[in-house]
Amino acid sequence: MKQVTLSLIPAPGSKPEFLATVEALDYIDEWDRCMPSKINIEGYTRDGWAWKPNPSAWIELVCASVDGRNKLPGFLKYLKERKKCAFGRFSPTTVLVVSYIQENVASENEMSIRICLDMRKLDKCPLLKGTKVVSGKKQLATPAQPDSKSEKRGILGNLLGAQKRTNQHMAHFVKPKPPSNPVSTTMNSNETNVVNPAAVASETKSRTAQQVLAEFREKMEQEMLDFDCCSESSVEVKIPLSDMKKELNDAEKIRVNMDVLFFIVTEAAEECNEEWIVHKERSEFVDECTVTIYKEGYAPEEAVEEINRVELTEEMKGEQRAIQDARQRKQASEEAKMNQETFQRAIEGTKSTQDKGVSALNSSKRDRRTIEEIQLGLEDPSKRHRQ
Repeated sequence: MKQVTLSLIPAPGSKPEFLATVEALDYIDEWDRCMPSKINIEGYTRDGWAWKPNPSAWIELVCASVDGRNKLPGFLKYLKERKKCAFGRFSPTTVLVVSYIQENVASENEMSIRICLDMRKLDKCPLLKGTKVVSGKKQLATPAQPDSKSEKRGILGNLLGAQKRTNQHMAHFVKPKPPSNPVSTTMNSNETNVVNPAAVASETKSRTAQQVLAEFREKMEQEMLDFDCCSESSVEVKIPLSDMKKELNDAEKIRVNMDVLFFIVTEAAEECNEEWIVHKERSEFVDECTVTIYKEGYAPEEAVEEINRVELTEEMKGEQRAIQDARQRKQASEEAKMNQETFQRAIEGTKSTQDKGVSALNSSKRDRRTIEEIQLGLEDPSKRHRQ
């Protein structure tokens, strides 16, 4: 039976955290055929499409945790207390839902899930329409209108309410584009209107860098989801920087560069699966680049070696300098200690030599007495003179 790893996304843009590795208790052909090896639980909802029964759309089954970390009870308790359903897409048209209503569950390490292979069969499902869902709430394009009953009474409340409504109307107001200034030329008494090319160029370059980057990020996220669901081991992503800059003016072109686009591709790949290898192919052109994403275990050795050769950050360089300075100080201290010991031994050797010379001084003197004086037992005249 196939095992599926479930991960939770705690906040939008954050990395998925491990939840459980589950396995179906009963054999179902769709489980082994359609389920990927990893699914990210991306949001929560209370809408009816996730918890209402629909036999024609849902495949219901019970699965059990096989990882031994015992995280499922806390997760199911969280859903039950808030009466929410957790969902995660694993292809553009398929979704997995964990409802707060758990039935046919025998132990705390088991949970009931639903799988929909075609979201077109679900009534009022916002995922199929492309509506983004962040933390279980729909991200609508227009803000909600204020409730007039909740407005404060009085002069100050009316003023604040009027200002708030004015701001909302101004936010929805679309400024009309200035008409292009045609240049009228009269040739042979025939009037022909010639459109100013500068005005047309200014109209086409009305997009901002933020819009271009947001669209590119959404495109990369969708490509990574499709790549996770397919059986291919690698995928190539081409970054046409020159084509993306054509829609921007000179002030906005600076904000869109190859480093930012490569970071967006890497971030989208890591959010989908942290084990994937993202390799940037070498290119002769500055405004074109090809990025290859490999699944776990399929990356070539040269790609892995190139990724491991990362550039050292300033913090890492500072740590290396500190280690090198400490090693040099230790070496200098040991050399100074050895020199001190050598110097001390030299001093002690000189002192001992001097002590030996002083003790041996005048110890063996020449006897200056004659034979007669020795026979008579007389003393040495030099000793008598010293006395």
